[in-house]
Amino acid sequence: MKTVSITEARLDFAALLEKARMRPVCVTRRGKPVAVIRAVTFQKAGVMRVGEETFFTCSEELWKEIERARKAGGRTYSIGEVRKLLEKREAKEAKEARKMKPNALTIKAVKEARSGRLPSFDGIESLMRDLNGLD
Repeated sequence: MKTVSITEARLDFAALLEKARMRPVCVTRRGKPVAVIRAVTFQKAGVMRVGEETFFTCSEELWKEIERARKAGGRTYSIGEVRKLLEKREAKEAKEARKMKPNALTIKAVKEARSGRLPSFDGIESLMRDLNGLD
């Protein structure tokens, strides 16, 4: 997990959020963790994922979808049934993800990273300077 200080996070919060899209980022104060910033993904109306957790939001769109299903005589589910369905779906998706193979570019990048030939940066500022070609 990438770690940044609060000072670094304040200097370029947009870059920090961009990093969090790839993997969680730990924010520290005086070297001690105070927060973890993670990406949020929206799968469907009213369903939000943060890491391994699924949340159901009470958006207007979700309530409209519920009302349409009720009017159409759609089947209703208990919260236990919904949890089981979601767990089953997540297990299926995880199984499918394990089948995926990295392409040649990804394999090359991983080998380069493992060899230690990648540049290192002492903070967000130097990373951003490098990305923007300011060095």
